[in-house]
Amino acid sequence: MRGRPPIRRRVGIVPPHAVYKPQGVPASRMEEVLLRLDGLEALRLVHIEGLGHEAGAERMGVSRQTFGRILEEAHRAVTRALVEGKMLRIGCGAYIVCPQRPPRRRGFCGGRCQFDRRIDDERPPEDADDGSDGSS
Repeated sequence: MRGRPPIRRRVGIVPPHAVYKPQGVPASRMEEVLLRLDGLEALRLVHIEGLGHEAGAERMGVSRQTFGRILEEAHRAVTRALVEGKMLRIGCGAYIVCPQRPPRRRGFCGGRCQFDRRIDDERPPEDADDGSDGSS
């Protein structure tokens, strides 16, 4: 028996790279930490756009409590990657990419969302380049 299907979270961006790692260490020899895309969005809303939890939760279409939990998990993932020298992999989850502010009707962006994706795999697709030169 499967649990409840995941709710698609609204995100405003998809990052240009899915993997960040310490320079000079081949990716094949590194442990990785997963940062879900909704976690990256929560970090962006709070630390770049300067929104509070209430406004961030509204933008993502989740409750304030869920937003706080997403943000805490994202902080933990980024901190572990930096402190423990692990590769940070961004991705996975059910999300809608919708860079515009929410209007009063027709959904978050008035029905003009760029993507509507659901990624069930806990590991996003591998990048073509493993980044072993440390450039990513």
